Amino acid sequence: MRIAELSRRTGVPVPTIKYYLRERILPPGRETTGVAPRYGPAHVRRLNLVRALVDVGGLPMATVRDLVADLDSRRTAPPPLRDVSARTTALDQREHRETGLWREASAEADALFHRRGWRIRENHPARQQLIGLVVHLRQLGQANLLGLLDEYAASAEHLATAEMRAMPAESDASSALEDAVLNMVLGDVISSTLRRLAQEHVSVGRFGAGGVDHRSVDREPASETG
Repeated sequence: MRIAELSRRTGVPVPTIKYYLRERILPPGRETTGVAPRYGPAHVRRLNLVRALVDVGGLPMATVRDLVADLDSRRTAPPPLRDVSARTTALDQREHRETGLWREASAEADALFHRRGWRIRENHPARQQLIGLVVHLRQLGQANLLGLLDEYAASAEHLATAEMRAMPAESDASSALEDAVLNMVLGDVISSTLRRLAQEHVSVGRFGAGGVDHRSVDREPASETG
């Protein structure tokens, strides 16, 4: 297909597709003498992936560029899941790392990992992010949330185990890495969205306000005739 048809099939504007081609986010089309480049199912798949990462996952384009570079360079190697996790966890905490609060929070995070039996690399970005969160929670006096860290961890471990079971056992390296990327990025969105819906449900049960009877949604109004 030509670029105009690729745009129609994916909903991505032609100028955006050309930008992705220039930035090597989208691989080049097949060149044929005397005609415009042709694009195929792989280009549709890549554009759908990029749209999901940007529009749903909220990743910055620089991160998406790095992720698809990994996709294109590791087609014959097993997907490095921990590298995918590091790519999708970006939070700079350098300004806190020399403070006493940071050291205390670091010890608290490591104690949590020890209790859970987790093997976490010291330089993993998500570890740094957790420590930064603990620092901010302490500064804000949020002892209630800090007291829930073990429950958050237990829930996260249960979910991560289920996610790993759901990933295809056998697939080519490129597809497996795409699955890992979507698992990491869109899984976060699914988890946070359902958590907010669960909070709505639980808060209605506790406080009895703002509830919606979904059984009545879209129901046809009752007839007023005999």
